[in-house]
Amino acid sequence: MKESLSSLRFFFSFLVFIGHLGLTKVSVGHAFFIILSGFILMYVYEKRLISNSISKKEFFLKRLQRIYPLHIITLLVSILFVIYEIHENFIFFSAKFFVNFFLLQAFIPLGEIYFSFNGVSWNVSVLMFCYFVFPFIVPYFSTITLRKFTFFILSVVVGIFIMMFFVPQKLHHALFYISPFLRIFDFIFGIYLFKLSNYFLKKEHNYTVLEAFSLFVFFSFFIVANLFPEIFLPFAYSIYFWIPLGFLILIFSAEKGIISSCILKKSIFLLLGALSYPFYMWHQLIIRFFERFDFGYNGNAKLIFLFLICLTLTIVVSYFYTILEDKYLKKLMNKIN
Repeated sequence: MKESLSSLRFFFSFLVFIGHLGLTKVSVGHAFFIILSGFILMYVYEKRLISNSISKKEFFLKRLQRIYPLHIITLLVSILFVIYEIHENFIFFSAKFFVNFFLLQAFIPLGEIYFSFNGVSWNVSVLMFCYFVFPFIVPYFSTITLRKFTFFILSVVVGIFIMMFFVPQKLHHALFYISPFLRIFDFIFGIYLFKLSNYFLKKEHNYTVLEAFSLFVFFSFFIVANLFPEIFLPFAYSIYFWIPLGFLILIFSAEKGIISSCILKKSIFLLLGALSYPFYMWHQLIIRFFERFDFGYNGNAKLIFLFLICLTLTIVVSYFYTILEDKYLKKLMNKIN
């Protein structure tokens, strides 16, 4: 992966973190992860899949090995938070556990299912669907012209935009924010960005200025959406952020500006980037544990203390998990393979 984009992953994991603390009203981190996945997988695997130097099975197993062990670990830990449900409705509890175990929860449009156990794993469910589809769509999107691809993306935007006016509001979240059948288009948009980058990066630009401007554009979209969520939802569930996120990924993927080539490549940011996935998977469980206590504080003081303790502990847990993964889990998965 391009190092600057890897470093940015932690920044967007952090935005998800503060969203779950209630500090933002509109989330953008999940869209970034899905779009970036389309971009990076095209960057790493396009030629290998087309040339058959890696099979579809090998590709899928590699992605499964990357994300599944931590999903299972956090799923098992999350049982401690919902263990009371076993006595209330064992059958429903078992059904939810089954769909979570096999990362199918995002396909079921019920909040009590797609947010069950470790709630953030719905995004992993979406990504697994994207990973499964990717090898089959690579040949088409590898050969399609940029003009036709652009027309396809514009058609998707118009189609989703129109759907938002006809789908009942109670289904907006489950359909536009969660459903893999629509979020796959975020993933395809990432593939489009990769195709676009092949043309864009051939020309000379002042990338330092463009990086600063892309950050300004992103924060402008993000702040406005959070100030007026009643106006920008459900658009901010998906297509609203395509422009700022697409611009950001496109510019930073070049790694030719000061921010991407110097700042984001410093060891601290590379380390945080490496922690982004475990940080994402652990943070909500840690927040759920500590938000039950008042710590002797009230109001903003409690929120600040909760923020600091959860942020610190999530980073520590994520760091030790990566050590565990490198020493034991990767070796175990290699033996299984």
